[in-house]
Amino acid sequence: MAALGTPHALQPHMKTLRAHRQPSHTNYVGPKCAESSRQRGVVTLELILVFPILMILLLAVIEFGLIYSTIQHVSYSSRLGAKLSSEQSTVALGTYNQDAGFSPLRTEINNYLTTAGFNTLSCQITLQHNVIGAANNTQENPDPAPAGCDCVAPVNNLPVGSEYVRVTVCVPVTGNVPDLLATFGFSISDYEIEETTTFQYE
Repeated sequence: MAALGTPHALQPHMKTLRAHRQPSHTNYVGPKCAESSRQRGVVTLELILVFPILMILLLAVIEFGLIYSTIQHVSYSSRLGAKLSSEQSTVALGTYNQDAGFSPLRTEINNYLTTAGFNTLSCQITLQHNVIGAANNTQENPDPAPAGCDCVAPVNNLPVGSEYVRVTVCVPVTGNVPDLLATFGFSISDYEIEETTTFQYE
């Protein structure tokens, strides 16, 4: 009796059937993988919500640092102006900050601001004094102040008992400090920095 077997003609077909019977591999997502995916989604959502706040805080720190530095320079310029004014003769002091013609005081202050890296210089400088024999106790340059320069010098009297000079310097923030928070509704474009220094007349 002939041995039973698979005819050679059928062997290729059997191999084909066996190949089709191989189990297919599927991607199985276990509980741990699903939980990890959810955590990544939560972290991404938190980052999206927190990022604008972090950006505002970062820009605020940078902007306030620049404003503080600008205030220091304007304050020094007022001290410089008061020091120079206190050293003038009574005749020179009377026209030291006159609006008409050349103003030595404003020139000195603006030269310092330029050296300090300011793009926008003083919008108004006010010199006040109670020096006997010197004319023009209040000198504003320019007079009146240009539009947008809301500079108001102190109206209180200078100290009594001696002779004093007082210099007030106003510098616009625009052009000197970048308006980093304008996009978020916190613009500083309409502000000026005003610093006043009083020196005893020498």
